[in-house]
Amino acid sequence: VAERAGGAIGGKVGFAMQAATISTQQWMTFFVLLAFGCLLMAASFASLPLLLLAPQKFAVVFTAGSICILGALCSLKGYANFYTHLTSRERLPLSAGYLGSMAATLWASLWYRSTLLTIAFSVAQISSLLWFFVSYIPGGSYSMSLVCDFFKGALRHVCCSTC
Repeated sequence: VAERAGGAIGGKVGFAMQAATISTQQWMTFFVLLAFGCLLMAASFASLPLLLLAPQKFAVVFTAGSICILGALCSLKGYANFYTHLTSRERLPLSAGYLGSMAATLWASLWYRSTLLTIAFSVAQISSLLWFFVSYIPGGSYSMSLVCDFFKGALRHVCCSTC
């Protein structure tokens, strides 16, 4: 009843009511995982100049940071709700791309030990993370599709004009 009332009154009240129902333990877990994830991502970007020499270190640390941040969001929203949200019809392609790129990055760096594949999957992971993040911003997906269309056109012009 409270959620319906908050939703009917307005988004800000609904958000405030949702935030008020989150336990202190969930908030603590969220902030600890978020801080640790941000620390890992910062460490991975600090090692970015060494990407060609040791891409596995960057890939593993960056992916661990991604997993921590996803865990933080999951703990805040609730595991079942977060899973339902990620597997919804409109979110599934983004979720599959992001989680698949994380798995591929770990596979390429830890098991296959290919520098080229690790770099390629790391780039795919960063791109899908940006797309995943931007999709939560109103109008973000449309803006990203415009940017992608621009780069596709530019690449097509460069590749096809030389043939």
